[in-house]
Amino acid sequence: MSDDYLNDYDAEDAEHDEIEEEISTEEVDRVLETLSDLMQNVESETVHEHLEEAYNGIFALVYEEEEETSEVADEYDEEDEEDADLEDELEGFQEIDDEDDQAEAA
Repeated sequence: MSDDYLNDYDAEDAEHDEIEEEISTEEVDRVLETLSDLMQNVESETVHEHLEEAYNGIFALVYEEEEETSEVADEYDEEDEEDADLEDELEGFQEIDDEDDQAEAA
């Protein structure tokens, strides 16, 4: 093979790596169910371990991404709550300042 061909192949291969495939939860669930059935019927511990690794990897394709997204959303919710608490404290300080100003004016 020529070097030009190999360079073209590497560039095309890199482009394919960058494309993210959409995987449905239904497909993942079907595959996980099948792998579970296989794991129950396998006698070899080595084969069982490999099937379990495959199960965990396929599970991570969809569900760990959802958990991460959920965790990020939870972090934003916590930040919003903290911001609201800080705003409440600030309003409390402003009310105290207003009361002090009114007392000084009287």
